[in-house]
Amino acid sequence: MLCIIISLIRVIIPFCGDFGIGIYAADGSLVQSLPDSFPRHGRIYLLEVCRLSGKDVASGLMVDNVDIKLDFTKLSDGVYTLLPIAAARNSDGKFGAWTKMKKTPRIVLEIKKGAITYRELPSKEHPFQLAAVPTFDKTLCAGESNMARLALRKLNGQIFDGVVKLEFLGNDGNPLATFETPNSVEFEEFATTYVKLPFQLGRKRNACRETILCA
Repeated sequence: MLCIIISLIRVIIPFCGDFGIGIYAADGSLVQSLPDSFPRHGRIYLLEVCRLSGKDVASGLMVDNVDIKLDFTKLSDGVYTLLPIAAARNSDGKFGAWTKMKKTPRIVLEIKKGAITYRELPSKEHPFQLAAVPTFDKTLCAGESNMARLALRKLNGQIFDGVVKLEFLGNDGNPLATFETPNSVEFEEFATTYVKLPFQLGRKRNACRETILCA
């Protein structure tokens, strides 16, 4: 069972609908939608300005723990993403399409022969993760200017702006050269930020034998 915390923020337009977890395939298509397993008011959540289910919310923010059971038994081998979703109830009582919720944590996992490997998990201890293999504009050569391109995924909702460093390590694991972005980088919560980092290796460095580490 996966336990998620949903924060319902005060809005001017009243919302009536349901929340759940969506399981998305690698191509972005919705494979399964799993509503909450503990019905309240007929599985309908009502949010009207500062009032939720008749309860006053002075701050306009309501935090509600929602337990959702996940079933992976019918999923074929592949990579899947788990995301919070919402569906509005129309005036005729029918539900609209499930929609991804903005700025929320996600879980990326791979299923292979019944085994599950987690590729991405929300984290407070390790707030960043490479979303792709770093690339360079040119072949690494000593004495030549170059540009590193990094895709960094923010794994939590904590606000953070700062510089990004790139270290080149020798065979002994010690830094041979360190470079950082000239300006502070603004990272969006639960999103991938693409960073360009200019650098130039010294002429005495043997770049072809060095190991690259991003930090």
